[in-house]
Amino acid sequence: MSEPRAPSILSGRAHLSHAPARLANDDLAFSYLYTFRRIIIVLALIGAGVAWAEQVSGLFAAFVCIGIGELIECSYYLGVLRWEQRRAPLPPLVLKLRSLAYAG
Repeated sequence: MSEPRAPSILSGRAHLSHAPARLANDDLAFSYLYTFRRIIIVLALIGAGVAWAEQVSGLFAAFVCIGIGELIECSYYLGVLRWEQRRAPLPPLVLKLRSLAYAG
């Protein structure tokens, strides 16, 4: 008979990733966010330019707001990822407990 386990905050995210694998995916997250930010900002600028040329002020405002919003949001996420990398490394016991929590 198995022992009951204490509920874990992280157990709901067990299907997303494992702690050691997450550390390896930081580079992928950085490249994705930088690329996504560039593409969205360029598309928003192109859309704003077309809307400006066609004198459609509503679309112009929408494209400017979308561009600024995505710039702020992606910059925030990149800042969080950089902050996490600057933190002191976690002790081995904490990494072991995290991996157990992610395992299920």
